Amino acid sequence: MIDSYHHDHFPSLYRTPSSFMQQNKVDETRLPVEDNTIYYGGQFVALVVADTFENARNAAYYVDVKYTPSKAVSSLEQGLKHARAKPARSAKSVRGDPDSAFESAAHQFEATYATPVETHNPIEMHATTAHWNNGQLTFYEASQGVIFARNTMAAVFGISPDRVEVRAPYIGSGFGSKLWIWPHAVCAAAASRELARPVQLVVPRHQMFTTACHRPQTRQNIRLATDADGRFVSISHDSINTTSFVNTYVENCRSCTKSLYNCDKLRVTQSTIQVNQGTPTSMRGPGATPGLFALESAVDEMTEKLNMDPVELNYTDQDASKNLPFSSIHLLEAYDKGAETFGRTNIPSARSVRISSRSAGTRLYRVCACIAW
Repeated sequence: MIDSYHHDHFPSLYRTPSSFMQQNKVDETRLPVEDNTIYYGGQFVALVVADTFENARNAAYYVDVKYTPSKAVSSLEQGLKHARAKPARSAKSVRGDPDSAFESAAHQFEATYATPVETHNPIEMHATTAHWNNGQLTFYEASQGVIFARNTMAAVFGISPDRVEVRAPYIGSGFGSKLWIWPHAVCAAAASRELARPVQLVVPRHQMFTTACHRPQTRQNIRLATDADGRFVSISHDSINTTSFVNTYVENCRSCTKSLYNCDKLRVTQSTIQVNQGTPTSMRGPGATPGLFALESAVDEMTEKLNMDPVELNYTDQDASKNLPFSSIHLLEAYDKGAETFGRTNIPSARSVRISSRSAGTRLYRVCACIAW
């Protein structure tokens, strides 16, 4: 073993400002081994460096870590039941009075939908090789954004960005997990500077589930109401997602709900609850993927309850939150093509009545969405 690093033996570093505008954003601003508090399972508590991988792994077995146990909040359900703090509401959009409209509507539907934690876990795991030379940092990083990686490491180590070179010749996929710098990269660069020699750190497969981010767990309550003719009179979409005790990440499930359907009585809210998991991050279709799953499931269940074809609902080809036409969505045309492909020739044209053939088209659209995301 060459050296080991932990909270009581780690170089002083600067926290990154985590600014998207400054192109140094991170989702977990807490630096590795910054304190002696364990916030989630899989959190780094020590780093062992040796001349070979085998020696480093062998030395790691001799590291003795003593813990003071405390009660964990490991899921959204536990967070809501045993929350150390009330859920934090981070976003809200309201049009009219959807609650009163719901209560007085001819037809009502309400349901709660849940989505679990999802991990990215690409075939190529997260890895960093760092080397310092005369105050210049060169590091190979599995990064989807080398400019963000450069600026973040410059901020963490307190040097000018022009003294940082990031090399990412090949990325074996990322799905959002490799957008920002994660603790392993900082650990490798810090150890390299201390030892004045190159250091490589590869995140093992089992730690890809804990320290390399994920899509958070969500719970979404949907309330829909229509008049006697099946026209929306009220839409409510209240969502909550898990986040860490280190940072707040919002899975913006409400993002599409306020725009897709023509309804002047609408409420969408987004809240977070802290749990003992690593900080979530963006995953393919952030917010929209779990949000549309809940919304469109509710729409399908509503039309089944009303014994209606979904084509009769008041989908709009304009952004209902801004009263502006979608610029290039072509969704009505896609629904017509889907209806034609599925043999739904008895459905009126979307271009003639401003309503699309959603029953067949929705199924086609969902298949396409799964591939695209």
